[in-house]
Amino acid sequence: MPLVPAPLPAAGQMKNSQSLIAMPDVALQNSLMPMAPAEKNPMLLYWIVLGVSALILIIQIWIYLT
Repeated sequence: MPLVPAPLPAAGQMKNSQSLIAMPDVALQNSLMPMAPAEKNPMLLYWIVLGVSALILIIQIWIYLT
């Protein structure tokens, strides 16, 4: 048996309606807990890894040719 949703009230009635569910108060964050550091841009790390791998490749080619 399919469930039929209740019809939506008219726009004029929506303005005067109030929330039926009371929102609980938001708890304060504990300032003693360590905050996670903001994510840093890893682009510098990528360039360093690329440079080290290029250096290793050049050393391997140098050893192979000698």
